[in-house]
Amino acid sequence: MNNLNNTSVHSAALDNSRRELMIGIAATLVAGVPGLAAAQADWPTGPIRIIVPQGTGGGLDSVARILTKGLGEELKQPVIVDNKPGASGNIGAELVAKAKPDGLTVLLAVNQMVTMVPHLVTTRRFNPEADLVPVTQVSMGAGYILAVTNSLPVRSLNELVQYGQRNPNKLSFGSYGVGTSHHMCAEFLMSRAGFPMVHVPYSRSPSLDLMSGQIHLLFDSHVALQESIRAGNVRAIAVTSPGRSPVFPQVPAISETYPGFEVVGWHGLWAPKGTPQPIVDRLRAAVVRVLQTEEVRRPLKALSLTPKGTSGQEMARLISVESAMWGDTIRKAGIKAQL
Repeated sequence: MNNLNNTSVHSAALDNSRRELMIGIAATLVAGVPGLAAAQADWPTGPIRIIVPQGTGGGLDSVARILTKGLGEELKQPVIVDNKPGASGNIGAELVAKAKPDGLTVLLAVNQMVTMVPHLVTTRRFNPEADLVPVTQVSMGAGYILAVTNSLPVRSLNELVQYGQRNPNKLSFGSYGVGTSHHMCAEFLMSRAGFPMVHVPYSRSPSLDLMSGQIHLLFDSHVALQESIRAGNVRAIAVTSPGRSPVFPQVPAISETYPGFEVVGWHGLWAPKGTPQPIVDRLRAAVVRVLQTEEVRRPLKALSLTPKGTSGQEMARLISVESAMWGDTIRKAGIKAQL
């Protein structure tokens, strides 16, 4: 019995020693990273930079600038929009993927950046799903508008298709780069309608060149095009949403002519891999609170955007579903892209 008691005492002492050792190791690890615990508690410790992988003037840039004022007030630090266009958005996304994971450099991008482009381009130096952490889905769009320059003698999708079939490679379309959703919408239209066009990729918004007639057509967001359409500077002939847009109910959906042609974009916020979860959670909470204010909801809704504020887990599940869909579609279409 004494041996059993001695063994129990020895075991308990050993367990206590192990616990003390693990606590000591944990304390050493935290102490080994200068100011880690304090930095997380005091975050943000400086200005926050939102990287926008498109040029100024586009829909994504507008969303970022709507967020900055309220987010800056919420976090008590300046929030700066930093446009890094180029390489179909990969320049800006890679910058964030390789940034210090302290929550002070984050990415605001469209969903296709991580759901579509990876299936088109395999030469990138980073993996968006592995190297970026979803923070929250910021807003949901109403699909893309297919707009044409006023000098083009077409007033409907059917007339555009007929013109393109009669004039192969005479029409040009703009996009924000190879492999972007704007590019892919045009590729899908060419595939479904059976006529070729010339692609003109931009590192800024192509809408000015659409208005001047430098390009003939463009798929772009409501944010980027609706004012030009209302002013009569360009002509809307179709939308990519499943049904007609409540903003332009007279404009038919492409799916009315080509069933299954549905593309809807959304905007999300990502942080670099390795960003501490408490910082990710605090950033998301701040964005959600800002999205609930009328100062942000009103201008987003005016741009035909629905404020969201999902959890990072919900955003990750949505990315997984959309990525599988686009991967299957792109493989079947045999579409490839090079940066």
